[in-house]
Amino acid sequence: MKEKRRVKELYHKPLIVHRNGKVFLIQDHDPYGHLAQKLTDFADMIKIPEGVSTFELSSYALWSAAAKGYNAKNLCSFLKDNACNTLDSTLESMILQNMRQYNSLKLFRHGKYLALQAVRPEIILEILKDKPLEKKVVKKINDCTLLFNASEKVELKKQLFKKEFFAIDSTNEMGKELDINLLNITRRGQEFKLRDYQIQAARAFLDNKDKAGGGGIVIMPPRSGKTFVGFEIIGNLKLNTLIITENHSSATSWKEEVLDKTDLAEESILLYNSNQQGLEPITITTYPYLSANSEAFEHLAAQEWGLIIYDDAHKLPAKKNMATADIPSKYKLALAATLARSDEQGTLVYALIGPKWYEILPQTLRGLGYLSNIDCAEVKVPLSEKAKEEYTYIEMNGNDHKALRKVAAENDKKKEALVHLIKPQKRTAIASYYKELAKQIGQDYQIDYVTGEINPKIRLNLVEKFNTEEINCLVFTLVGEQFNLQNLDVLIAISYQGGSAREEYLRLGKLMEVNKKGTNGWFFSIISTETLEESDYKGRRRSLINYGYRFKILELKDLEEGEIIS
Repeated sequence: MKEKRRVKELYHKPLIVHRNGKVFLIQDHDPYGHLAQKLTDFADMIKIPEGVSTFELSSYALWSAAAKGYNAKNLCSFLKDNACNTLDSTLESMILQNMRQYNSLKLFRHGKYLALQAVRPEIILEILKDKPLEKKVVKKINDCTLLFNASEKVELKKQLFKKEFFAIDSTNEMGKELDINLLNITRRGQEFKLRDYQIQAARAFLDNKDKAGGGGIVIMPPRSGKTFVGFEIIGNLKLNTLIITENHSSATSWKEEVLDKTDLAEESILLYNSNQQGLEPITITTYPYLSANSEAFEHLAAQEWGLIIYDDAHKLPAKKNMATADIPSKYKLALAATLARSDEQGTLVYALIGPKWYEILPQTLRGLGYLSNIDCAEVKVPLSEKAKEEYTYIEMNGNDHKALRKVAAENDKKKEALVHLIKPQKRTAIASYYKELAKQIGQDYQIDYVTGEINPKIRLNLVEKFNTEEINCLVFTLVGEQFNLQNLDVLIAISYQGGSAREEYLRLGKLMEVNKKGTNGWFFSIISTETLEESDYKGRRRSLINYGYRFKILELKDLEEGEIIS
């Protein structure tokens, strides 16, 4: 009887913990998502489709947990208490080994060199077994310390990360003080108050920042207010700040928000580009500008920054952007909706910046009422006769994938689907990767469109007109990703950047903010069947399913036969 009771109790526990570090969470045993959220403290969220969520006890997630104060014994006890299987001893050893890594390696300046110091000689011996790392050593000072050229810091961190070594970077400089305060009433006359989870994210960074060399990561879904977390941190540190963003639109948005929500004078906030190359207490620039302009990069790198904010931090591991992690600063903050990258190098942000101090899941924010529920549908349409001929010709004459994707994107049958999805009473945004297609749709349906070729002031004016409900529909390209489109009911994706899962997530993110009606959002992706576009979309759809979104599969006839959007 006792054995039966024990078996029954086991199967009512929510976790299955595999010896390889994978943690499976049975969602029926975690209806409010509290345990899923708890797991983000020491594990990476891999996927959260309906039924079973998957997390991973990766080396960098465990290192982050140790930096936050977790110890291996308590973490293993937590897993045992919540698992319906027995924790494997090899997994316990792996957890202990990885968490022991925290604070075992430090980087510091040694004259003109970079010193790597270990707490135990065996760590240095292990590092020297790696030939690429050994070749970079300038000198071995003692059994626990190696010297490297200072210019090798980013590459050294990268190589150590590959070997699952994490070095605390103590080379950071002290920045200049900045008198800045957040406003309770913005300059636009609106109340400004951070949400509880935004305060928690800022506090997680501020409370832990000195435990790992001043750097750290905050991961939050789109439309959850990462920028405001950055403001709270700037307001507390009160140090001169460099902000690096994905593109000019995002940089402009940061400047407008800083000006609106802080007491800093406009002349103290600078957009750093080819037209403006001075320096101000808050300087904002972009990854593309710094990667293309070595002189501008060197100018910024010569300053003593107090804080650098890496917005859209998934961009950081790109080869052309990685050097920005070497710009000196006392503190470094990486903000991201996701670290996912097509080259699977997103986790390098841990090595370049520091531990993950905070992550909040989309379903947690949906449960709190801060993000809306979204209905997703893939609408499959056949190629038109003209498009089919062109597609077949390209397949038989070189099979140029770029050209094939463009034909699939510009398929006229997609416009037939659009007719059924655009509703005058629904606030609708249409996303297109291809600029010419965006312009064509705008002209055909008499809808305003936002592309990179349009004057920035006109772009901002169109977004403002949409947000004030002067217009009800807007077409946008890549440049529109960074704009906040308020009270959106429907988003229709009509062309795509290959299989980019991140593009799909950011598009969906425009619907995440709760609209004033409190209704569900609708997300439609129109796909040309039997094309590369359809193959690409399988991965994009899977990535959203892994974030917990459910998809309907519709055909053109379904739109023609019935009302899809109520």
